[in-house]
Amino acid sequence: MPLNEEERAILEELAGDRVAYLRALVRIPNKNRESVPFDLWPTQERILRGLTGRDIILKDSQCGSTSAISGDMLVDTITNPNTTTIIMAHKEFTTQRLLERVQVMYNSIPAKVKPPMDHKSSYEKRFPDINSVIYIVTAGADVAGRGEPIHNLLCSEAAFYISGAR
Repeated sequence: MPLNEEERAILEELAGDRVAYLRALVRIPNKNRESVPFDLWPTQERILRGLTGRDIILKDSQCGSTSAISGDMLVDTITNPNTTTIIMAHKEFTTQRLLERVQVMYNSIPAKVKPPMDHKSSYEKRFPDINSVIYIVTAGADVAGRGEPIHNLLCSEAAFYISGAR
């Protein structure tokens, strides 16, 4: 069922404020294994509201910044056509887990307000109606982002990247 004018206006307003979008439309599992609204912690909101587009964030463990940034990048990817988002980590398993977290967030968004996905694997999520994609690479991979614009790049656990590794 298509969106009515009021719903479309609300969605456009939320797309302009990704923190509000996450809070209103995304659910995540909490530490008690319950699916709850993505109500960002103050640290998470501060990180997202302070992003400039070229950020290096040094953070402590388990503060939720990777979840917040992954969610922010998901919202950007599904609300802006022609967006390429890459998630990179030092190990393939870790990178796949990060993309699975994005899939859980995407699944929680009401179908009426998200673009359909035509390809979902453990390596890529593609949204053909808006020509946007989220995919993963392992640090040191030869093909990481070559030949295309990268609009969002999450380099998780960069301290563990091995220089020159292939």
